[in-house]
Amino acid sequence: MTVSISKMSVEYYLQSVAVGDAAPSGTGSRDLTAYYTASGAPPGRWLGAGLAGLNLAEGQRVTAREARRLLEHAQNPVTGAQLGRAPIKATTAPADAKTPVGKAAGPQRQPVAGFDLTCSVPKSVSVLWALADEPTRAKIHAAHRAAVSSTVSWLETNVIQSRSGPGGVAHVPVHGVAATAFDHWDSRAGDPQLHTHVVIANRVQRVADGKWVTLDSYTLHRNVVAASERFNATLFDELARTLGTQTEVRAKPSRAKDGHRGTPAIEPSAGDSSLPIAQGGARVELAGIPDELIAEFSTRSHDIEAQVDRLVEQWTLTHGQPPTGHVLAQIRQSATLATRDRKSDGVTSLVEKAAAWRTRTQGLGHDPAAVVAATLDRDPTLLQSATVHPETADQIAGRVIATLGARHTTFAVTNIHAEASRALALVRTIRDEDRDALLTRVVDAAIDQAVSLSPTRYGTPLESHSGLSVHGRHAFDHDRRFSTQEIVSAEARLIAAATTVNGPTIENHDRVQELLEEVTIAGGHKLAADQSQAAFEILTSRQSLTGIVGPAGAGKTAALAGIRKVWEDTHGPGSVVGLAPSAAAAAVLAKDLEIPTDNVAKWLWETGPGGQQRAQRLDAARTEFETTPATDTARRSRLNTIITGLEATADRYRMNPGQLIIVDEASMAGTHALDQLRGQAQEAGAKVVVVGDPMQLGSIDAGGILGWMDRHHDAEGVASARLTSLWRFKESWEASNSTRLRAGDTNGIKTLIEQGRVLGAASEDDVESIAFNRWVVAEEAGETALLIAGSLPAVDRLNARVQAARMEAGVVDHSATVVLSNGVKAGVGDTVLTRRNDRRITDEAGGFVKNGDLFTISDIHDDGSLTAARATGEVVTLTPETLSTTQLGYASTAYRAQGVTVDRGIAAIDPDNTSREQFYVALTRGRLSNHAVLPPPEELPSPDPWHMLHEITPKSLMQQLQTVMTRTDTELTAHEVQDHEHGWANDLARLKDEAGYLTDAIGTHRATQWVTNTHGHQALDTWVTSPHWTSIIQYASRATLPDLAPQDPATAAQDLARHGRAPTTIHGVLPLPVPSTSEEQRTLTRLLEHVQHRLDQLETQSRTEPWRAELIGAPSDVLDAALLTRAALNYTGEALMPPRDACPDRRSLHALEAFEQLHASRRTTTPQPDTAFVPAPPPQTTGPVQDAVLVSNPTGASWTR
Repeated sequence: MTVSISKMSVEYYLQSVAVGDAAPSGTGSRDLTAYYTASGAPPGRWLGAGLAGLNLAEGQRVTAREARRLLEHAQNPVTGAQLGRAPIKATTAPADAKTPVGKAAGPQRQPVAGFDLTCSVPKSVSVLWALADEPTRAKIHAAHRAAVSSTVSWLETNVIQSRSGPGGVAHVPVHGVAATAFDHWDSRAGDPQLHTHVVIANRVQRVADGKWVTLDSYTLHRNVVAASERFNATLFDELARTLGTQTEVRAKPSRAKDGHRGTPAIEPSAGDSSLPIAQGGARVELAGIPDELIAEFSTRSHDIEAQVDRLVEQWTLTHGQPPTGHVLAQIRQSATLATRDRKSDGVTSLVEKAAAWRTRTQGLGHDPAAVVAATLDRDPTLLQSATVHPETADQIAGRVIATLGARHTTFAVTNIHAEASRALALVRTIRDEDRDALLTRVVDAAIDQAVSLSPTRYGTPLESHSGLSVHGRHAFDHDRRFSTQEIVSAEARLIAAATTVNGPTIENHDRVQELLEEVTIAGGHKLAADQSQAAFEILTSRQSLTGIVGPAGAGKTAALAGIRKVWEDTHGPGSVVGLAPSAAAAAVLAKDLEIPTDNVAKWLWETGPGGQQRAQRLDAARTEFETTPATDTARRSRLNTIITGLEATADRYRMNPGQLIIVDEASMAGTHALDQLRGQAQEAGAKVVVVGDPMQLGSIDAGGILGWMDRHHDAEGVASARLTSLWRFKESWEASNSTRLRAGDTNGIKTLIEQGRVLGAASEDDVESIAFNRWVVAEEAGETALLIAGSLPAVDRLNARVQAARMEAGVVDHSATVVLSNGVKAGVGDTVLTRRNDRRITDEAGGFVKNGDLFTISDIHDDGSLTAARATGEVVTLTPETLSTTQLGYASTAYRAQGVTVDRGIAAIDPDNTSREQFYVALTRGRLSNHAVLPPPEELPSPDPWHMLHEITPKSLMQQLQTVMTRTDTELTAHEVQDHEHGWANDLARLKDEAGYLTDAIGTHRATQWVTNTHGHQALDTWVTSPHWTSIIQYASRATLPDLAPQDPATAAQDLARHGRAPTTIHGVLPLPVPSTSEEQRTLTRLLEHVQHRLDQLETQSRTEPWRAELIGAPSDVLDAALLTRAALNYTGEALMPPRDACPDRRSLHALEAFEQLHASRRTTTPQPDTAFVPAPPPQTTGPVQDAVLVSNPTGASWTR
């Protein structure tokens, strides 16, 4: 099914030892079938190429003592010797801590013992394994183990590495991983679920010098999805080879999509497809395993329903009538608790488990033996890599890039690899090598077709080097980012539209100001200053693409009302049209502004494929009209009616000169959609204004344009206005605090906790109870309240609670009911939510049924339909077809809640899966209050039999929400990512760090060869762990070493100190090593080219900055050193350097001291002419022009060269 990952810590206690882990110590090569009759799971085994450095072999049994040594103390499992530094203590991360890609780091730094990669087979494989006889079951288990081992090997070959140098600037190779593998038979619910916990120790052995260091967890996490897809494929390959199985695509069980993510079901869409693989949530399973069995063994929902049925029957027998309302809700909660987290008893053998699983299968009418027989020996087709033609590989690669480009603005190689694996999901290969070769061909072809956003800095290494190359890449070349030509071109057109003066405007600015002052909004209020200013900027701008950005509650609708009034005053009635990503949002916009609106997808359909079909029908109707005899007046009249209707519809979906197109909630509109609207507007001479908040929820498609406009609102030529005042919230502190949440400022979390707005539940199930109870309080007070949950199942549960409460109160009557999606029943008085657009069903006012519409049921009909009314009173009849995708409407996800305002917002937060944007939306819906309810931190079951390993989780409400704030979905445009990539590639501080690392890499390479050539490889560990090793590699970096190394590191350090070459620098403070290999020379040359290029740029850019006055006449190396040091210190002040006490760490202080020493050593008392500093021009005055002033060094210092 998947490979998932979590960080693991180690606890000091041993709670229990799994019964049945009784295999003798040693290799643990017990026959797999023997495990099935024993109780418990098989004993853990060692895995990974890194075991060679620990005197362990793959397949050996893991003991508790060995696991504790490695995972708890970072020690050699066999000898107990320390492996590198001891694990850190848990500490609070610095306020400005960043991840390797510059994002905010988590709030806590905790010792990470290892990483649990959970390799879980697809459910159809688990079902086959559960129903098979013992020999077949052993073959499936062996195939699973082979896939696990293959996945670990693939990670070692392509992903596993460490970071080295200042700030982890270099990626360096390691000798594989040391991992423990624990096989498990079933899920927490007792269903068959063959899976293996591979716990990778957070210690790897560096190739360059044999030191044990921590692994690069960031890169490991980024490649888990790619590893997961490959694991599935290699497992299916192995089963096809050994058992003759075949795979097929299964469609996801139908369920309405969430919020804006669903394409209208009735309206035609290019995304519609009858192919299962093209549908969201499609999966690959073994042919022959019925979906009914997959469902039976996939969830505990049937356990809950069975428990509910039992409790209802018991209640009915006791009380003489079925339970309703609150009692029914309590019964459901009890059933949920009773069936939650059922654990295996630890003493049941697999044979006994399998017997129970076969009984369940027979209970569903399936013969286990027949199911197994139908799945095996299907004669699958196995391919070699070369079987796939180059043209086919190129076509696959093209589809991979197109698929990624539709969903993501930018992507990395790991995303390409994962998508290529999905594309090849039904292809079975003869060997793993064939799959990897085919994947490599497709990935390479896809990279060639993509647009690289990252510059080529060092390129492919000329040769393998233990310190300068890893996985075939240069140590300094990190993850590359890509986009598609379609995305880059679309962005370029949108940016040009936002910066080019060629759109309609209003020339009479006085008239604009006059009309804006007359605008009144709800309550008779005038526009606020920022609303009026934003409207003025948009109305008078000359760009064809403009934007308004404002946080939640900023009154964007009020500003739009002013824009509409003024624009129609100049361009006439009907000159303003509204669009929104969803039909529901478009309807709200239509009501608020009293303008025609539609959803973006519908508009693009009607102006695209739908428009083409309409044009064909129109041509045919016109031709038929012209050829119909004039005497056939009845026929001509009917044709005239048809033609007129088609022409009117065509006009409805045509932009006109001078028209203003408002796109509301534009952060949820994709780049391609906005580009199509831009193209239509520019062709017609119309203007587009995108409105929304890029810090709220974004588009499921590739997006980022609204964010680009906001981030460039001060740039010359960009017409993007900002709203700053907040009007939604009653409490002033909540208004100001919402801006902190929006920006990801964790102080906003602290304020919420201090104000009592964050509620901690005693258990996970209590979260929804607390949220529901707060909803009840608001309901009883006559206030509007919105329950917000993080997932559709949570929404369903909250809906059921509210419905039960309303039934108990007599507000809802279930004497007659209709069936909604997922079998939920609704009666008169229930509020329901439609989940698809259906223009065939309209209310009394002509409004069609939209995805996200709320209705209250007033009548139930015998045919399964119902009559319901909107909150505004319009009545509609909903058919059973529509009801099949309709749900209860009391609770909402954050996606559907965006744009909603109520009295009180109540959010049940899942801190493990909630992003900053979702949290911000959820905590800003309420005018009077907004509350978040959180579960206690949950530790997943320990993967080891001794319960030492536990997932690292936040320990407090503050820590949980701090983690949420670091998880962002905000998407940058490809242009911004490209700017970031080029800026980071030429960052002077990074280049300085690379120079320092290169010096160490050259010295280490030379010194390790020196030691091993003299004393052998076995002596290296003694040398590299010596306190003298650092000085040895420093001397080794400067020159060649003597032929033979002394007997010990101390003597070597003394000899080199007496006779070694003094350090050489360039640019004042950069070390200049002496390379000994062609790759070292090439890297040094490229590095110095990068440094010189950046120094030349900064020297020119900084000439008017005040700090340059202190370096008047300074030699070039002093100026270079100043630029390098300021960059290393991240210092931008007006003084030459910051004070010493401003240095955040020892490394920064050393950099400052190095510059100060150079600075002091190069000063003299002889004046030198000013050749560098160019003072900024003095401010202009209204007095007489002053003579030019000769600027001399204010300190009177001069320099030696």
